[in-house]
Amino acid sequence: MNNQFLHEIAKHLTTRDGQTFEIPVGGSLGLLALGDVGLTAWREAKRTYQQKQPALDNSSSNQAGSNDQ
Repeated sequence: MNNQFLHEIAKHLTTRDGQTFEIPVGGSLGLLALGDVGLTAWREAKRTYQQKQPALDNSSSNQAGSNDQ
């Protein structure tokens, strides 16, 4: 399977009853059991989380600095 195909599948993981499965940043045994698709989904969730972290850190430090005045 090519990477693009795995990324598309990983974006649309659902439970048996059709609900969207939220990929935990910490991973899960269920994702590991899915093999490549599960690992791809976890990596995407982790990458998204890490990209948001610097933005969250900067906004909280800006708010802390504005309270000192």
